[in-house]
Amino acid sequence: MELACGDYRIEFMDGRLEVRKQERLLYFNKRPLCETVKTAFALSEFYDTAYSEVVVTTHSVVATGTLTVPSGSEFYFSDVYESSDCDSK
Repeated sequence: MELACGDYRIEFMDGRLEVRKQERLLYFNKRPLCETVKTAFALSEFYDTAYSEVVVTTHSVVATGTLTVPSGSEFYFSDVYESSDCDSK
């Protein structure tokens, strides 16, 4: 699944995302959902995971997922990626 704008393209595969210009990889993230949680001892712990669902429409991609930390807290993410009027820039 992908969203394109001119020479640029964002691709979603197996919960990860990649940004490319033509075929050149510019950026990737295997686990784009991330959260830092403070513990009872005031330590910061980092957690991350991949998207669990990606839905494509005509001009946008909605990528969602839930990150559950060991204490049981759940964080729901819904990221919307949209293409703009690429020809006017």
